[in-house]
Amino acid sequence: MDIRTTADGGDIDLTNGSLSLVSGTEAIAQHMAARLRTWQTESPYDRAAGVPWLQLAEQPVEALVYFAERAISGTPGVVELVERVRVFVDGATRQATATARVRVITGDVVDFSAPITIGA
Repeated sequence: MDIRTTADGGDIDLTNGSLSLVSGTEAIAQHMAARLRTWQTESPYDRAAGVPWLQLAEQPVEALVYFAERAISGTPGVVELVERVRVFVDGATRQATATARVRVITGDVVDFSAPITIGA
């Protein structure tokens, strides 16, 4: 079980003033989004964790895909990438959206999408 977060930015979701919990495939999808939104060196607990988004901001999309696939496939509960990760970048807003199709430990195939800010 985990605390539910909002889909648009990962803030804690308070419904009617109460925390709600998630589990199973919804929790795994939430963890994938959190891993993608974590910038490398952001965590004080593990400086190697996260994606080097700042260094990747000027790189080809293939580099973004590589690091997004690493982050997603390394998420606990993810068994395999069913389809390659796709990253769509909007240079004007410095936003990216990563989409993936993964198989999780329950055997379910999950379609996943997460918005990411890739520039400072």
